[in-house]
Amino acid sequence: MATIPAQRYDVKDLKLADDGRRMIEWAAQEMPVLQQIRERFKREQPLKG
Repeated sequence: MATIPAQRYDVKDLKLADDGRRMIEWAAQEMPVLQQIRERFKREQPLKG
């Protein structure tokens, strides 16, 4: 079984993570175009490479 190496991130304030998740969830509910963009980018992968 292959393992994925841990990645190191520099995070200024971990206490803000919950607020960030809530904001992302709010945006997903209130801005349906974001889901459309997400699906399109998943399909087309315009940023790959």
